Amino acid sequence: MDINVFREFAEVVLQGSYSAAAKALNLSQPTLSRHVGALEKELNVKLVADILPVRLTPAGDTVLQTALRMDDLYTGMQDELAELRRVAPARIRIHDTPALRPLSARLAAAADGTVRAHPRTIVEYVAPPAGKTPGEAVAEDLCDVAFVQLVKEARPCGAGSVSEDGQDGRVATPEAGAPAFKPPAGVGMAAISRPGSRLVFGLPREAAGLPEAELASLRHETFLLFAHKACKPLRDTFAAACRSRGFRPAVKLLPCSRYEELYLMGHGDGIHLLSEDDLASDDSLAHRLEERMALVPSAAADGLQLSWHALYRDEGPIRDPAQARVAGRRPDAGARPAGAGSGGASHATALACFLELLSEPGACPA
Repeated sequence: MDINVFREFAEVVLQGSYSAAAKALNLSQPTLSRHVGALEKELNVKLVADILPVRLTPAGDTVLQTALRMDDLYTGMQDELAELRRVAPARIRIHDTPALRPLSARLAAAADGTVRAHPRTIVEYVAPPAGKTPGEAVAEDLCDVAFVQLVKEARPCGAGSVSEDGQDGRVATPEAGAPAFKPPAGVGMAAISRPGSRLVFGLPREAAGLPEAELASLRHETFLLFAHKACKPLRDTFAAACRSRGFRPAVKLLPCSRYEELYLMGHGDGIHLLSEDDLASDDSLAHRLEERMALVPSAAADGLQLSWHALYRDEGPIRDPAQARVAGRRPDAGARPAGAGSGGASHATALACFLELLSEPGACPA
């Protein structure tokens, strides 16, 4: 049934005659009469007791009240839809690089969860101009979030102490004398890897069976890394870990356009750097890598961790509770959540949801 017939019936009653209603609706009077007659037939009741002037039966009065409510609801719906069209969607632009392959499943899941929680959100990949580091791309508003991998040292804490990653007995820290990675001014950073994700070496197949390997024992080897600006923080922090052990690493930079090209194609002798977290999150990738190389964890005594970190614009004091959880800060007391009272979730709220889903899969800020 076309709901417009209810609007036409209400117009007949409000105008007091079929001719006036037909003129207001831009219909012919015979057409309007047929529509009202079809409505009576559909409902199996007589609606109009008299037509000059229009007088309703009790059933007609009931249908009129319903028709008026339907018209109000329809008008309200149209107003709300128009408001939604006026509000620009929140866009989360991800800095796309070949190195993101291990995060692809987690990024897709976080994007899906964010869009479910905040329907007016679009998550998309963008490619900032070549030559920009992830931090620079975020700082210059070329993207909203970028990702870097960092090598961190973990040294024993005091008895009973807890690390910054929440692990008893160890604390992740840059080696003395090695500068910590610092994002540009105005860019925040949040760890999204599982705490304590060890660095894993991709060694030649003959090394299969080794329980672990010390970094210092590999001082004469060549390490294979992406020749990509997005991987500069990884190269820098890895080089710092090597220097703290008395040697400068020999690094071969490979200009691969795809993640698989780096790890699954022959580039000569060399050692790959991977993380326990990445291998655990993608069984298929781990199996394919094991067919080509021996995956050997770095020695526990070295305490080397390889973890992903999200970079995002830090626009002053965090007022959204979800953002506060991601950044490890308490929200201002009594602060109004970002986006509250607006026609849709704000960009900051949607981005906070996305980051929290990455760092804690299955959770999403309310």
